[in-house]
Amino acid sequence: MQALVPAPPPPLPIVVSSDVAGVVVEAGSASTPPNVLAIGVCPEHAGALRLLGIPYVSVTPADFARVRLYDYQVLFQGWTFEGCDGGLAALSARRADIQNF
Repeated sequence: MQALVPAPPPPLPIVVSSDVAGVVVEAGSASTPPNVLAIGVCPEHAGALRLLGIPYVSVTPADFARVRLYDYQVLFQGWTFEGCDGGLAALSARRADIQNF
C-alpha cells in the first residue's frame, strides 16, 4: 500500500513589512495563529515578538538551510544591524525555495 503524502499548503504572498503584528494576524486565523519561523533572532527581535505576543520558532541562519518551509506561514527576519545580519544572507541563499514557498 502506498502512503499518502499530504499536499503542501497553498502559497502565501511574500510580504515585506515593518508591521509584524499585522502580517502575523493576517497570516493566521481567529482560532489558529500562524507558524512563525524567526531567522537569526537577536535579543531585540525576541523581545519585540514576546511583547507582541507572537509565538515563534527560532533558528540560526545556518540552520535555516535545512528547514522545511512548508511548515511555516510566516518567515520573520527582524531589522538588521552589525552583529545581527546573518538572516538576510540565509534568506538570499534560499531565494528559489522561498519563491516556490
